Amino acid sequence: MSSYENKLSRRAFTGAVGVAAAATAAGLGAAPAQAAETPSAGPADREFRASRGRPSRRPNILFILGDDLGWADLSAYGSPHIRTPNLDRLARQGVRFTDAYSGSATCSPTRFSLYTGRYPARTRGGLAEPIADRSVGLEPTHPTLEKAVERDLFWRVRGERALRRGNWKYYRGKSGRDQLFDLAGDIREQADKATVEPARLAELRAAWEAVNAGLLPYPA
Repeated sequence: MSSYENKLSRRAFTGAVGVAAAATAAGLGAAPAQAAETPSAGPADREFRASRGRPSRRPNILFILGDDLGWADLSAYGSPHIRTPNLDRLARQGVRFTDAYSGSATCSPTRFSLYTGRYPARTRGGLAEPIADRSVGLEPTHPTLEKAVERDLFWRVRGERALRRGNWKYYRGKSGRDQLFDLAGDIREQADKATVEPARLAELRAAWEAVNAGLLPYPA
């Protein structure tokens, strides 16, 4: 149990998040948050406190973005009609927040806000919904969350997969053909580098498969 027994204020929590982000950027350790006791709402929820008993090199954060997901659409948040046992288990093992804001109410602007930490209107293409073609998008040199924490961006939907590492993006569509793009000079993803960069393609494909191996498969 942490020695910090007082409930964190909003200002203190914001400061703690800033320190954790700075530690991550510097490659220092950050202690994971203590697990919630139960996913149900009410007094049974354990207060958010730091835990120093399980040191880790970096924070372990799983961010799931769901389109058109309402605040009461998960059974962990009290939905009587929708059952989400796997997400409920994550809530029990981690931290369940009850107050948050989305950068937008639509798909693409929400992602721009997530990637950049900025209001979507302040980035080129941030308010386009839908994005009609690949001529509108985020500049490859723009600071993003992935660059700040030096982590890969993993993406998966049924029949499609992608992983971005730095300026390189690995993609496989429904055709089943692996493609590789250098986004630094090819933001529209028109020049496939798979044949000229086979080692990099194999590296990113292996990274995608390693992440995917730890996820639940799609229902048959």
